[in-house]
Amino acid sequence: MSKSSNHKTHVWIAGVSAAIVVVMAAILFGQVRLVALQNHTLMIDNQKLEIRLDLLKTTLDNQGQQVVAKLDAGWSLTTSRVSPLNIHEDVKGPIIGALLRQLKDDRPFVKLQALQGLMLIHPENHSREIFAPLVVPAVIPALRDPRLKMHAAAVLQPFRSNAKAAAPVVLETADERNWASLSPTIGSARGMDPACDVVPLLTRHILANVDPWKTTLTRLQQVFTPAEVRQSYQNAQKQASDPQLRGLYEGILRYLGDQPPGGVLQSPRDVEEYVRQGES
Repeated sequence: MSKSSNHKTHVWIAGVSAAIVVVMAAILFGQVRLVALQNHTLMIDNQKLEIRLDLLKTTLDNQGQQVVAKLDAGWSLTTSRVSPLNIHEDVKGPIIGALLRQLKDDRPFVKLQALQGLMLIHPENHSREIFAPLVVPAVIPALRDPRLKMHAAAVLQPFRSNAKAAAPVVLETADERNWASLSPTIGSARGMDPACDVVPLLTRHILANVDPWKTTLTRLQQVFTPAEVRQSYQNAQKQASDPQLRGLYEGILRYLGDQPPGGVLQSPRDVEEYVRQGES
């Protein structure tokens, strides 16, 4: 009786095990089919995406070629019937190249429209470092042309530290007579090269003698370091041809020489007293 019962139990267990195996096999087969179907769907989606990307690339290439052809024919970017805002980053390279070719043209109006185009199509942040070696050297000469200087500076501004080579020319070509534009110009140059030498420009500003000398001194002390101010007045004193101005700058230098390294004196004597010392 016991043997018969054990036999039936074994048979039952074997049957259940077989059923479990069949069910698991069915589940596994279903999963394999599902994965295969998903892979097939993904492959089709990838193929569709590749087709769309190819079409987009073709469209972008055609757009870039059309704009480049118009620029090489002498058109300006603003009259090429393509909005710079709609120009994809991937086709900006050839267009910037065409604008740089325009910049080499001898005609001033073509140079101007090239700079205007570069202002409109400037590269995005992540690609400015790539374009800087091409754009910056090509634009720097335009800083020396009064008709183009403002536009050239606007083109270079977004490049910041990648336009380091332009900083000395920005300072050299600045209008030393106009304080309202001089201070921002120096800020722009320092954005390109924080270590640029501003002393020659400050010296020219002092020698221009446009504003009252006390106003000039106060402005310089408020914006620049004591060393920069002192060196600028030393240069101005050496370069001034007017004996009266040389005496004025000597007095200012005496005043500056009495200032401690950290700033002005706690109870400073008026700078005019230092100037009068030289006159007496």
